Amino acid sequence: RSGGAAYSFVPKVDVVENAKAFEIHVAVPGMNKEDFQIDLKDNVLSISGERKFTKEQKDQNYHSMETQYGSFRRTFSLPENIDTANINAQYVNGILELTLPKDEKKTLKTTIKVN
Repeated sequence: RSGGAAYSFVPKVDVVENAKAFEIHVAVPGMNKEDFQIDLKDNVLSISGERKFTKEQKDQNYHSMETQYGSFRRTFSLPENIDTANINAQYVNGILELTLPKDEKKTLKTTIKVN
């Protein structure tokens, strides 16, 4: 198998919410922080990247390969109350961690009074 653009995979993702922010954790071990592209447009967050397969060495015989290689793309529709100017991303121990702080001035709940 010679991974690359011809192959793709879907990394596992955890989405967590607390009182101040949402967190997105993407499991993508074996990559460098420069391998990721993170875009935000019209409240849609896109995370993409590529994990390249290093060529098999002739003196090694692979009996099993379960590690995922190739390109990936995950997209998330964000709620209106995200402070998009302060989104933070870091890559730690194979997990891409994005913190999406909530904007306390924007509210998603409205109470409508009946006249």
